[in-house]
Amino acid sequence: MSGAKDDWICLADECRLKTLSLLDEISTSIAESANLKQTLIALLRTMQQHMRIVRGAVSLYDRNTGSIYVHESIELTEEEESRGICRFGEGITGQVVESGKAMIIPRITDEPEDLSQTRNRSKEDSRLSFLCVPIVRRHKVLGTISAERTYDNDVLLNLDVKLIGVIAAILAQAVGIYLLENVDRVSLINENRRLHSALKERFRPANIIGNSKGM
Repeated sequence: MSGAKDDWICLADECRLKTLSLLDEISTSIAESANLKQTLIALLRTMQQHMRIVRGAVSLYDRNTGSIYVHESIELTEEEESRGICRFGEGITGQVVESGKAMIIPRITDEPEDLSQTRNRSKEDSRLSFLCVPIVRRHKVLGTISAERTYDNDVLLNLDVKLIGVIAAILAQAVGIYLLENVDRVSLINENRRLHSALKERFRPANIIGNSKGM
């Protein structure tokens, strides 16, 4: 295909005109799986394949505690997931849940305090962009889909946010049902991850003080 409009949409060897196959795969995955974990992993892997996502996560909002935690992710360790817990309105993810509006950080290194808490950043991260989109159902924010990309082209970033917004809308009903049926379990998972993160931080070598000559 050719033309100014197509050239505007197809940049950096990527073309957002070819999104139907991506949405079809995601819709099929959601329709065929009754297991939210499997659905989310499949969704993130599909995004990784089609959209060049480096890391991605789906976070859920626990209204009982006001906490947002990483429910499923790709390319994040268990420890990094536990460090990704935030409060309503706190950090980028918390702000997205609070406002119900997507956010784009063209360069992750521009937001070191917030985006560095999940993982230790390297020089290579200066080339990464961060996208965070709310999952909304019936005017209620249920969580977010976040992704890190290896470019910071403004046109493609905005197109990707719109595309992830469509994915979030497709996913919203499945997430809503899961939260409705697993309120207590969600709170328990959230609390366990919070405690795990707190213990890791407390017993870091830098936080241990002793008088033993041997130590």
